Amino acid sequence: MSGTVNISRSLWEDEAFAADPFSEREAWIWMIAEASWKPRKRRVGDYIVPLERGQLAGSIRFFAKAWKWTPAKAQRFLDRIQKMDLIRRETDTGVTVVTICKYDEYQYGAKAPDAPPIQDRYTSDTNEKKGERKGKEGKEDTNVSLPPAGADLHPANDLSHAVGRYNAAAEKAGWPQVQKLNPNRSKLLRARLKDCGGVEGWEVALRKAFDSDFLRGRTSAGFVLSFDFLIKAANFTKLMEGNYDNRSGNFGHQAARPGGQGSSLFDACAAVAARRSGRA
Repeated sequence: MSGTVNISRSLWEDEAFAADPFSEREAWIWMIAEASWKPRKRRVGDYIVPLERGQLAGSIRFFAKAWKWTPAKAQRFLDRIQKMDLIRRETDTGVTVVTICKYDEYQYGAKAPDAPPIQDRYTSDTNEKKGERKGKEGKEDTNVSLPPAGADLHPANDLSHAVGRYNAAAEKAGWPQVQKLNPNRSKLLRARLKDCGGVEGWEVALRKAFDSDFLRGRTSAGFVLSFDFLIKAANFTKLMEGNYDNRSGNFGHQAARPGGQGSSLFDACAAVAARRSGRA
């Protein structure tokens, strides 16, 4: 069996599952889920640790407690997967910063061949404000050329991040890639991000589209998704409700069943958006 699946980070707090010690596979999945999807700062004890995309931080005792292991077992596990080149580690004052070596691959985003390692990205002062260019009157200028597909954009604003993730998926899926984010596209994309609860919901939408045979031109219809198709409200709703999910029969033209998985995904994203806007 091949391919990937989306797993919610809330899995680890789900009351449906007993709080048993983790298997090694569960510990690895937990690490990928715990890793930062964009640069952030995390407090570990008395220290503030800056993290890049694909990194997480903690002491050996922190990992052992999360996995319900002994510190010695956690140490041996981390040593072993580092020797297998699954992670890299840097330890300072008892705090270990772990870099997931193939984080972008696990998130299905392609990386440009000449792109620097994850831990070296987003460090240039000149790139700190990239993606938030301003026009002469102080308004956001979104009518700008975007980097090549596969090149990670600094996620200083959600629109740039969303387009960067789309282009990364598009390169693998065979979709047309975005070259310009004009004001109309920006307006529609901002609305779709609000619909699905932000960039995390956008990742869910991209995964559903990426897994759809219909949207990847693999059916007799020969249809291939485009960015403009994706950001239209009606199309995006159909995607999240499961209308384009793979199924037997007349693919792509069957409505999702009420209460089905796609509908639940969309409702969950809508609930996140409502909470963020203070309506829930």
